[in-house]
Order: sequence, then C-alpha cells, then structure tokens
Amino acid sequence: MLNITGPDGKVREYKEGVTFLEIAQDYAQKYSTPIAEAICDGAGIGLQREVPHDCTVGFIPTDS
Repeated sequence: MLNITGPDGKVREYKEGVTFLEIAQDYAQKYSTPIAEAICDGAGIGLQREVPHDCTVGFIPTDS
C-alpha cells in the first residue's frame, strides 16, 4: 500500500499501481475546472503515470 498525502493534508492509502488520475478523481469535486496535471513531491507529473512511492500529491486545474 502507498500512503499518499493529498492537497487537503490528509493521508490516504492506495494500492500499488494506482495512477495519479485515479487519485485525482477523489479530489476532482474540490476544483472548479478539470485537473490537468498532478504534482508529486513538488514536481509536475502526468496524470496517466503510476504513483512511484509514498508522496505528497497536489493537482493543477485547467484554469491555472
């Protein structure tokens, strides 16, 4: 299991192999526009990529 700290500061557990897109779906309702990209430990990363390790995740919406 991966421990992912979300943009709200809460830690959630996800299965190995989860993509940033799958995690983004859990937070999409908090954004007024669709999420365009993920941020993993401060670095931008595509939504289709698998989460490589425990990390802090944020998201960039399309209106940014």
